Amino acid sequence: AYVLTIENLSSFNEYTYSIQDSGIVLYTGGFPTKAFQRFYKRVVQQAQAPVYHWGDTDPHGFLILKTLQQQIPGICLHSHLMDQPDGAVYSSVRLKELSRIVPVNAQVDELLTQLIDRGVGLVEQEEVEAVPPLS
Repeated sequence: AYVLTIENLSSFNEYTYSIQDSGIVLYTGGFPTKAFQRFYKRVVQQAQAPVYHWGDTDPHGFLILKTLQQQIPGICLHSHLMDQPDGAVYSSVRLKELSRIVPVNAQVDELLTQLIDRGVGLVEQEEVEAVPPLS
């Protein structure tokens, strides 16, 4: 039904333990290795399903998303659970780092713009309860 990458191990474990559906769920191990990126590209191309990434809402989490997006040009990689209006305030340094990540794709660029304008939304992935992207 979908392909979902998850940045952090504890969130991956929570997700795969609590959610039983027909999605393909991959653990990136933090920043994805070149081997993972090649594997990911093949999985996404063969799955022909919506694609999502769930990571921290810090610049590193969005950089992982951008790296994955670059592996699948022509396919929109959606963020999952990365718009957290009740998150912490971003520092000015982190806001500048977020602005340098653009462009990714239209959906993610819009989210990044909103986070930068709001200045709020910094959350560690482990703080967010796992839910499937197609719920």
